[in-house]
Amino acid sequence: MNFAVPLSPAMRQLPLDLSLKIAPNLDEFEVGHNAELMAWISKWPERGSNASQLSTYIWGPAGCGKSALLDILAYRAHSLNWHVLRLSSEGLQSLHSTQSQAPHLVLIDGCHTLDDMQQHWVFNMFIEAAQTLTTQDAALTRPICLVACGQYPPIDLPVREDLRTRLAWGLVFAMQPLPEDEIARVLGRECTRRGLKCADGVVPYMLTHCKRNLGHLMQLLDRLDRFGLAEKRELTVPLLKQMLQIEQQSELNETCP
Repeated sequence: MNFAVPLSPAMRQLPLDLSLKIAPNLDEFEVGHNAELMAWISKWPERGSNASQLSTYIWGPAGCGKSALLDILAYRAHSLNWHVLRLSSEGLQSLHSTQSQAPHLVLIDGCHTLDDMQQHWVFNMFIEAAQTLTTQDAALTRPICLVACGQYPPIDLPVREDLRTRLAWGLVFAMQPLPEDEIARVLGRECTRRGLKCADGVVPYMLTHCKRNLGHLMQLLDRLDRFGLAEKRELTVPLLKQMLQIEQQSELNETCP
């Protein structure tokens, strides 16, 4: 199996280091209106072997949790001793199995941002996956499972036509953003996990005055945590306002000469 496609600077191959992260847990995900998708994730990789089921595409708005679901699949594949390849804004990352003939999980994070070289690489992965289905010699077959995500349905992706068609080959899930009450539960659970003591009004203020985008809000909570540690203050609404004002002023200084 040949993965030696020429790499652009954005596709430099890096080690996929899962040891530095807390293993994601599907049980901690709020299902919302995504019951069918979550049921599929919970059973992966218990699927059939036909071509239409070797690829899956998940689409939805930024911050709805698509990348986190890819994290779950990466951890699960790693625990099964699969090879894992992940293409994202960080480049092409890999984690190799101790078994040379182990299956490959290929994750493509952000299909709507793929450049020409990246599209060529992903297209070749589909070709490789299709070829493994027709290989008669089991000793030479290393199945490839592709899971991709993006902000748009396959038909609207700004990619080459042959790749757009292949991304729509298999299962396609539309991931729905969480409603406000479920976002609040996720943020509260994250505070508990980190041992953060947020004043009662912090999460409601975030939901009222900031983007209701779970990814954005989780990053905001992380920045508030670090800001609180630096200031040696409790996490309160006044502290959050102060941090946002400093960030806004910093952005203005960067844009104004």
